[in-house]
Amino acid sequence: MSKDLAKRSIRSVKWNAISNSVNVVAGFVQSIVLARLLPIETFGVIAGAASIVVITSGFSNFGLSGAFSYRCEETEDLEHTAAVHFTLQMVLNLIWTALMVAGGFLFIQPSPDGFRTAFFVITLSKTATNFANTPHFILARQVQFRRLALLSIFDVIFTFISTSVLAILGQPLWSLLSMYIVTVAANFIMLYVWRPVWRPKLKWSASTVKYFLGFGSKQVLSRWLMDALDKVDELWTKSYLGSVPLGFYSRAYSFAQYPGRILATPVQNVTVNTYAEIAKNRNKLSDTFHQANSLLIRTGFFLGGLLALVAPEFIIIFLGERWLPMLTAFRLMLPFTLFDPMKKTMGNLFVAVGKPEVIVKIRSVQLVVMVIGLFILGNLFSIEGVALAVDLMMVVGIVMVLTRARDYVDYSFRKLFSMPFLAVIVSLAAGFTFDHFYAPGLSDIVSGIIKVFGFSAIYLGVLSLFDRREMKVFYRYFNQHVLKHFLD
Repeated sequence: MSKDLAKRSIRSVKWNAISNSVNVVAGFVQSIVLARLLPIETFGVIAGAASIVVITSGFSNFGLSGAFSYRCEETEDLEHTAAVHFTLQMVLNLIWTALMVAGGFLFIQPSPDGFRTAFFVITLSKTATNFANTPHFILARQVQFRRLALLSIFDVIFTFISTSVLAILGQPLWSLLSMYIVTVAANFIMLYVWRPVWRPKLKWSASTVKYFLGFGSKQVLSRWLMDALDKVDELWTKSYLGSVPLGFYSRAYSFAQYPGRILATPVQNVTVNTYAEIAKNRNKLSDTFHQANSLLIRTGFFLGGLLALVAPEFIIIFLGERWLPMLTAFRLMLPFTLFDPMKKTMGNLFVAVGKPEVIVKIRSVQLVVMVIGLFILGNLFSIEGVALAVDLMMVVGIVMVLTRARDYVDYSFRKLFSMPFLAVIVSLAAGFTFDHFYAPGLSDIVSGIIKVFGFSAIYLGVLSLFDRREMKVFYRYFNQHVLKHFLD
């Protein structure tokens, strides 16, 4: 790696870390404010419309991101590659948009909740955002992430302002739709208007287009499966249970994701490159695989267990009592949000060793399991059943990933899971005992504070007593691979 590339990589990691931190904090505060101000049904309307767009939007990009970044004869000339990509993206984009708009008019009837309006606004916003993909990919290929990080920060700040103002003015639907409109504006201003990254040009090259479509065809199915796993549960909930249940479910899912987002993104960014670099050394690969997942498991169990324990206080204090019906679904979603980052990090292993098709097979099985679970459990137990179906899908995925991973790495299931599982069980048992006998006589704030400190002390105490060796592994990996990217 050249010194210039190394410097750009370090700067990019720093800017990504800053951007991720701002997004997590601002997004969390925004979610609380909007949950306080907006009707529950509106969240369901937006989530349902967005699920359709997300599930189908992979076909508007057709895996072109990976094809753009991959260095070969067809992509050697960056200006030529960018022009052909922009042209091909435009063609695919317009075809997808035409089909989506036609489908919206044919299959979605006007309704008082504004579902069709939401569908069209989100679809057209995605169309517009896709036209900014080319300069986005240029910056990513050049390992220049400062502009992209600033774009993300600009987006989240102005989204917070627009959604809050419109919510206060009594425009719930447009409050949430403004998120998509602000994203379009942020992309065009930061990529095309302010010191333009690249000026749009139309160019067609049969060989380059053939390369893009051939490369993309290998990625599009994997991407579609990932999008479907993320959104099929919301689409099913909107179709079979309605907007209000989906409003509760979508917020439960959103808040349950925050523990994973705190640490998962930096770890995933590290493992993508680290696995690829040592893919041919089984011992090093095994050691890194164990260290990365030891970190995710121990922090994930801690944050997930803590949030499950203090969920009632969290909902009442921050969101309001009207959101209490989502409590059980919220708690049931936490196992999914704990294991999902781990599954993605483990999935990087198969990409690194040149076996991305393994992920496609695993995701295909997961999708079948989840759809069956939705119709059985969702119909029986409403949004709690939907959460259980998602958890079941995740367990199946983790088991399959761990089973296939043994072909490439050596690891101990007991060393990875036994002690954090024991620690979280002991901590939760103590916490729920306190909750049953003592919490009813205390205020929500006092009860929540006692639970946080009590759970943390017991969890960390158990690991300190019985898991010292793994805690050293945990600390070494965090210090060498994660923390240094924030401090270098």
